[in-house]
Amino acid sequence: MGFQNFAMQLFFILLLLLILPNWTQAEQPSIALLAPNDVRWFTPDQLEDPFGFLPKPIDTTIIGFQRYDFSFRNNPFFAHRGNVGHAVRWLEFRPYSGIRFTPHTTSAFGGVHFTPDSIRLYELRHVFSELYYVTGADNEQLFFANHNQKFSERFFGGFKYQAVSSPGSFNHIASNHTNVKFTIHYRLPGDRYQVLGSFISNRNRLQESGGLENRLDFEANPNMDIVRMPSATSQTRETIVNLRQFYQTGFYINRANEDAPQRFLNLGRLTHEFSWISQALVFNDPASPISFFATPPANTNFTFDSTRISILENRIGWSNFPLQTARGRFPFNLKLFLKHSFIDIQQPLSADATRKITWDRRRYNQVVQGAEIETDQSLFLSGKAFANLTLGGYHDGDFSLGASVAMGRPEQRYRLQFIADLHNRQAPYFLSRFSSNYVRWDNNFAKQTIARAGAVLQSDWISAGINYFVLNNMVFLGPQGLPIQNTNTLGLLQANLTVQSRLGPLRTINRILFQRVSDTPFENFPELVSYHSVFFAFPLFNRAMHLNLGLDVHFNTAYQPMGYLPMIRQFYAQDHFMASETILANAFATFDVQRTRFFLKAQNLGALLPNAPIVYHIPFYPLPGMAIKFGVSWMFFN
Repeated sequence: MGFQNFAMQLFFILLLLLILPNWTQAEQPSIALLAPNDVRWFTPDQLEDPFGFLPKPIDTTIIGFQRYDFSFRNNPFFAHRGNVGHAVRWLEFRPYSGIRFTPHTTSAFGGVHFTPDSIRLYELRHVFSELYYVTGADNEQLFFANHNQKFSERFFGGFKYQAVSSPGSFNHIASNHTNVKFTIHYRLPGDRYQVLGSFISNRNRLQESGGLENRLDFEANPNMDIVRMPSATSQTRETIVNLRQFYQTGFYINRANEDAPQRFLNLGRLTHEFSWISQALVFNDPASPISFFATPPANTNFTFDSTRISILENRIGWSNFPLQTARGRFPFNLKLFLKHSFIDIQQPLSADATRKITWDRRRYNQVVQGAEIETDQSLFLSGKAFANLTLGGYHDGDFSLGASVAMGRPEQRYRLQFIADLHNRQAPYFLSRFSSNYVRWDNNFAKQTIARAGAVLQSDWISAGINYFVLNNMVFLGPQGLPIQNTNTLGLLQANLTVQSRLGPLRTINRILFQRVSDTPFENFPELVSYHSVFFAFPLFNRAMHLNLGLDVHFNTAYQPMGYLPMIRQFYAQDHFMASETILANAFATFDVQRTRFFLKAQNLGALLPNAPIVYHIPFYPLPGMAIKFGVSWMFFN
């Protein structure tokens, strides 16, 4: 996406933000300016949780505002390829434990792509909008426009437009993303019926360099950034439509007399959710395929792989929500659900000179049945439990079950939680069945077993957690870029600590993650990863302005980082490169003026040191040198 297209889209968004508030104000001309605390958001899942429906206020602070990258704003433990918008690998072991069909091992695009889980709903008195823009070296630009408003007393809607345009500091590493999501929320009087709807469109185009062809030449002369795949690109086109409905069943009981209170006999809440996901993944390289896999490519002249995934789901459920009945209050919330999924996957078998593709097409039907129970979380002692089972389809026979117990009320200073769960799941689909111009496989792996026991201690200034995973039959990409299954039992110890402190104007935020895996082949993780933010906070001009000046530091111990294969979109456990200890330091200044926030950031200060080594988060994609970033967020509350 060129600068002219980006500027035109920016103009369109600004114009839309000006029109929509005026249209609503014509209906309600005397709306007072909203305070930020009046703008709160919640997720669709919270509408089904009688204990956890606590809308969160929007973030208007400048703490952490300098973390501008959409992928890393909420999790600083990551490895990336040196340019914003490209696939990232999380350095924290987080196995997927949901009930959705899983084609990939992880979500490689983090916060760059919109997902149904990222939906935020706002119930406002009027309008809330935010514009966010970041610019930096090499014409890097990030932008989003978020707008939410009230159309009537019970009808709310919003949209968010997000774009990334980053040519990159090195050869053939550019990224372009365009993401849009629309949401609506409508409630009938009495809240007997509610409906939520969302539409998401994710579009990206990435230049896939394949990494440096000769890193030693590059380290001797940075102008020698010759890459292995100088003309390859990948594209993703994704559309997601979601509709969720709630209907409260029951009836009112006739009153004995006119003075008696009216009583409602609660028969529970019925829910229905419809979801459609369409995804197209294209890898295009007009040059001859590079040599990596032992088997020769199907087409030795060029590569054009186009994989398509379509998922259609319907989910029905029942719960005893709300808890209040004609005879009292339930001490727990019980949920039962049944979900059917139809999955259609098309992978390329071959492509002729005109790029006409012969397809390998597979279809699956699967049904997931499950139950959840939760006690009142406001009590000193509370608990949750869940269980689900999948029948049919690729995930036939998968099951999960788990429970947690919490001690301490949410408002208390300390709260301790114990967690245990067990998951028996098929490996992600593309590790079992994959077809491309480069390589193909059709494996019959045993199911993976993931068991966890953990504890979490939370307070307003410290959070500490420990997890021990027992892993069996884990599937991952080995050094040859091919899936392998480790039939041994692995142990993985994980401990994390977050501490926030304050001494006068000095503030610190420290996050530390320790992980140790059994000495047996598996995915590679650094043993220790940490993030430290140290800054001085100054109120200025009678608190009309706030200023933070500080330093962010990222650290990880030496380890063998996972490599990336763009032709199959997967990270693999390479064994030929050892990365040394890494320290990345960024200086920043953040400040606000009324409803506008700013940041100025000097990134990767270590690159200014004499003979500073080149840093590789992912072999062999060098991280850029020192660069200046500037960002602004402008909020509207009228």
